[in-house]
Amino acid sequence: IPLSPYLINLISPNVVSAFYLSAVMTGLAFFGVGALKSRFVHQHWLMAGGETLAVGGAAAVLAYVIGSLLSSVA
Repeated sequence: IPLSPYLINLISPNVVSAFYLSAVMTGLAFFGVGALKSRFVHQHWLMAGGETLAVGGAAAVLAYVIGSLLSSVA
């Protein structure tokens, strides 16, 4: 899911901002997985989706920041 906007951008360049579309699609996927998870953990779907979105979003932001910091090293 995160790479699909970049593939679209290869086929039709400059149609969409691949980075932002990738971020939105990934966020929706995180929320969707969390909402589905709620069926198994007996948690409200909105809370489970939000929790998974928050954890996944935090991990993505941390990876982006670390990658930005390391890009100046290498």
